[in-house]
Amino acid sequence: MSTRFWKHQTRLGNRRFALGNHAGALACYQQALWSARQHLPLWREPEEAVAALVVSYHNLADLLLAMALPERAAYYLCEAQQSLLNLLQDGAQPCRLREAAHTHLFCCRVELLRFLRRSGPHPEVEQALRCCGCAHPTLH
Repeated sequence: MSTRFWKHQTRLGNRRFALGNHAGALACYQQALWSARQHLPLWREPEEAVAALVVSYHNLADLLLAMALPERAAYYLCEAQQSLLNLLQDGAQPCRLREAAHTHLFCCRVELLRFLRRSGPHPEVEQALRCCGCAHPTLH
């Protein structure tokens, strides 16, 4: 159920974004992010759950950049990475979910670097990049 809702909201948001309906896309992407956060532990495949979370954050950031709102875009890019770091550091999370978070950290780093290349210096993004290698938990 949760994966179906997330996919629907993401696809609808993508269509609206492509048509230039930024307000409609924003609403859909926010719903997709809410769904990904709420249902993260319920997805069958931890890799898909983490991918959905990251895609949701990055869709919002891309949209906000298109809307000329780089501060808000930077916030979501940093939040994506921080969410993964939080998952990694939470020993109560299943190992497969933490492994998936570790795998997706590279994608977050790439997006943070891309943001800096497109938008110029940004203290929070630069701080997030410095922190990127700070979590090296032992996975069990």
